[in-house]
Amino acid sequence: MVIGVVSHMYPGKHMPLSGIFVKEELESLAGFAELRLIAPLPNRQWFGEIHHENVPAGYTVVRPFVMAFPRWFLQGLYPASMAFSLNRARHVFWGCDCIHAHNVFPDGAAAVKAFGGSFPVIITVHGSDINYFAMKPNLRPGIVDALNRVSYIICVSSALEKTVRELGVITKTVVIPNGIDTELFAPGEKEDACRKLKLDLERPRIVFAGNFVAVKGIEYCIRALPQVLDEFPDCELVLIGAKPGTNDMTKYNPVIHKTGIEHAVRILEYTPRESLPLWFHSSDVVVMPSIKEGFGLVAAEALACGLPVVATLSGGPEDIIERGQGLLVSPEDSDALGDALLRVLKREGISSADELAESARQRFSYSSVAHRIFKIYENIINYHH
Repeated sequence: MVIGVVSHMYPGKHMPLSGIFVKEELESLAGFAELRLIAPLPNRQWFGEIHHENVPAGYTVVRPFVMAFPRWFLQGLYPASMAFSLNRARHVFWGCDCIHAHNVFPDGAAAVKAFGGSFPVIITVHGSDINYFAMKPNLRPGIVDALNRVSYIICVSSALEKTVRELGVITKTVVIPNGIDTELFAPGEKEDACRKLKLDLERPRIVFAGNFVAVKGIEYCIRALPQVLDEFPDCELVLIGAKPGTNDMTKYNPVIHKTGIEHAVRILEYTPRESLPLWFHSSDVVVMPSIKEGFGLVAAEALACGLPVVATLSGGPEDIIERGQGLLVSPEDSDALGDALLRVLKREGISSADELAESARQRFSYSSVAHRIFKIYENIINYHH
């Protein structure tokens, strides 16, 4: 079985964290099938990158140039532009049995344009392609048309699957979550983690990890903290993910000052993924206050570390957090978020760390997710042969 993959979300020199979940999923899938990846590089990332390589996992990566268009200028041309680049590299896919594109916009729509007449195409929708781009009136018709021309759609959450149906898509869908590295994200000792990070072991700790953008709802988490401090006055909120060279380190200072909790908030820049488990181990609960979330990778990674999660009913978390693994509250509700954090800090109805980790391993390990995707490949290839 030979599978061609299309994804502009793939780590590189300029964007080392871009699409890391795609890369790691491919490394697992390489154990099931021969893979060939075309990962187009937009103009702003082209120079200084490696444009052709055989990666250690055993598959070929080709990175052709693609003219990208910003969100405010000719954005509707992006799939056609990428399709042109894919066609120039189509020799990479000679002999492939099917094509798997990650994100319908622009990758999936481009793959349909370039290869739809030659190969069966599968698209995985990850979140923003449906929740943001498909909501734009000028982009929606092209996105829906592409989704209706593929053989199968993989949705990383039930909420995304529901939205796809509401758009009028009739193609067969299946929900398969993003995978996580359950060897890296595994339970650890809080004492050891606090010693390594030079943190107070006795201090209760809430951690957020993600981009400092409005949709992540960080402001509501900050506003919820005074409620937590009333019962846990030594509690600390750690916000991880400030982008270097931007105003991220200070953008939430006004709300922090207004709520008078400067002493209880620690803000950190991006942390390498290899270090993130250490922060989870040093903490008592992970918070994900998103307004909208396609999946919620951090929630799955936290559970794999044996840590409960307080998240919002924002899409993806509903598929991740089960009974005894944390709490779900409405988005943009600081009072409900604060109450949930208090209940989890008190360990009300929360399963043991080992039980949380075992559940995450069974549902989200790369081997488990790759096996389910491989079955989709088999079904599609058998049908078309």
